[in-house]
Amino acid sequence: MQIPNIIKTLIQKYKIYIKYLISGSTGAFVNLSSLYLLTEFAGFHYIASAIIAFFISLSISFNLQKKWTFRNGETEVARQVSIYLAITLSNLFINMFLLYILVDVFHIWYMLAQVGIYGFIAVYSFVLYRVIVFK
Repeated sequence: MQIPNIIKTLIQKYKIYIKYLISGSTGAFVNLSSLYLLTEFAGFHYIASAIIAFFISLSISFNLQKKWTFRNGETEVARQVSIYLAITLSNLFINMFLLYILVDVFHIWYMLAQVGIYGFIAVYSFVLYRVIVFK
């Protein structure tokens, strides 16, 4: 079965966004899985689990974004890692703040709250990663 030309054209046109969505979803899956396992089975508080899960998924996300999504071959990785880490650490603080508000104030299940927060963070992170980190 052949892919119609219109679909090929759309894929080519939006390739970077599709890759960002796939690599971001992979990082989110690792993060959410870790969050759930640490909270439900290891008995950690959801905030502690979220912080640990963040660091577990950090290296996976960075490598997927650098090598696959943005196809960045820059060899000065230390600069990229430091900027990427600064952005993701600010994301972590935003994430923890919003997670606390949604769970403890609005009584939303921590997993549902986390998924919603990911959507918010993913949009502005794409712009920062593309313009600043992997230009």
